[in-house]
Amino acid sequence: MRRLGCLAAVVAVAVLLVGCESTDESYKATGTDTNCPDQSRVADAAGHPISTRTELGAVRNLNDLSYSVTGCSYTLRDSGGTISVGRVAPDGSSGATYQAIQHAAEDKAGTARFEQVTGLADGAWLDGKRLVLRTGSTMLFVDASDIPGDTSSVETRLARALLGSGSVRSTLDCAAVSEPVGRVLASPSAPSDAVSYERSGEAEFKASGCTYFFEQNRSIKVMTADGAYWKGWVDTKSASTMRDRYATTSILGRPAFRYGSTLVVSDPKSLIEIQTSQVQGSAAELDALRRAVAELMVNLVSVHGRSSDGPTPSHS
Repeated sequence: MRRLGCLAAVVAVAVLLVGCESTDESYKATGTDTNCPDQSRVADAAGHPISTRTELGAVRNLNDLSYSVTGCSYTLRDSGGTISVGRVAPDGSSGATYQAIQHAAEDKAGTARFEQVTGLADGAWLDGKRLVLRTGSTMLFVDASDIPGDTSSVETRLARALLGSGSVRSTLDCAAVSEPVGRVLASPSAPSDAVSYERSGEAEFKASGCTYFFEQNRSIKVMTADGAYWKGWVDTKSASTMRDRYATTSILGRPAFRYGSTLVVSDPKSLIEIQTSQVQGSAAELDALRRAVAELMVNLVSVHGRSSDGPTPSHS
């Protein structure tokens, strides 16, 4: 009776009411011709029993890009976490193309990643939009946070140029460092001081050096610190649980990318978004869960030309 009541309200006002729950049939969400799979299908794909399915309507803000997502949210019976299955508003209504969202996610992830770089000095890591390495008893920081886009190649080329120039010292000579900076990037204006406070376990230490300014108010920082803090710094960064990961992938042959707990899949009609929240499991298990639900959506679209092919029997 509750479901029939919700359906009557939909007919009366020509929209789906947020919060009306459905337990055994597929229905179309508002805005983007988005269908919600039956919860038994999502339960099978995710490997978790589903207690409720509710309509989802959300606005995502990713850097300067905003876009709408409509679909369904599924509450897991065992943990109370949720799996959201949505469709991004069609191209043109928000400008949120696959490429635009991917570039925004990649740029934002650049400020959160922590990845090891091999074959450089005595150890190196990309820490967001900084390249940090150890050479002998000195830590070197190349910070391109003020430059948009993926700057990892710029940081690596500059670090190699600095190491090759012999200008890396425990205390930097900003004038000497200007030469390799200008060779890799462009001739900078007069440098100013740069300082960053870092953590190595329970200890705090200071990296200091030079900031170089370029056109369009862009800058890059080159700093050094005592290499004795290196191992503790790496361990502290590696243990951080606040880092979102970005990676490209594919779902049944379709381009896709993952950012944090969100998986976005390319689709000719409207992009597919799978998102998890407060679901228990390791990072690998959660990745596998999102992929399985995304494959369900792609298969339903491929076979039936829509996100759902009607009701299926509920699990007992």
